[in-house]
Amino acid sequence: WQSRPEVELLRWESSAARDVLIAACSYAGLRHQRTIVFDKNALWVVVLDRLEGAPGEHRMEQFWHFGMEVGQCLPGCFQAGSKALVAFEEKAGTAEPQLSEGGEYGWISRALGIKSPAPVVLVERRSALPATLAAMIDLSGRARTLRFRLVDGQPAAAECIYEDEAAVRLVLE
Repeated sequence: WQSRPEVELLRWESSAARDVLIAACSYAGLRHQRTIVFDKNALWVVVLDRLEGAPGEHRMEQFWHFGMEVGQCLPGCFQAGSKALVAFEEKAGTAEPQLSEGGEYGWISRALGIKSPAPVVLVERRSALPATLAAMIDLSGRARTLRFRLVDGQPAAAECIYEDEAAVRLVLE
């Protein structure tokens, strides 16, 4: 590499109840900050990505490779394996996450030189910066569907809505 990215660990906290990791990577005028919160009692993980950079519209993509069977439960909600639910942030005016297998991105390699088709979820957004992409992973196995959204005006708060329409407020910091 001619110019390496600048990587920074901003926060790491671990307790019996939860883990919080915040790190940032800066390169060529773009800054990507990722926050990961793991609630050990509720068995959920939130991944919050914040992108900052040059003005104007940007195309952002995330490719989620699960390494197991994946099925779509609702728009923006996927079941990975037999128990985990993965919900991507509901945001007006954005494309629905797309599940596919094979092609350019949907494959895994279990051995050198061997490519096998595998499920991948593409999350794509066009937006001015700063922008956020967020996902929640529920590992509890207690629900069949899940919707997830950040709370407007509160960058450290989110809501998840389960099939019974009960909203659960999450604190992300």
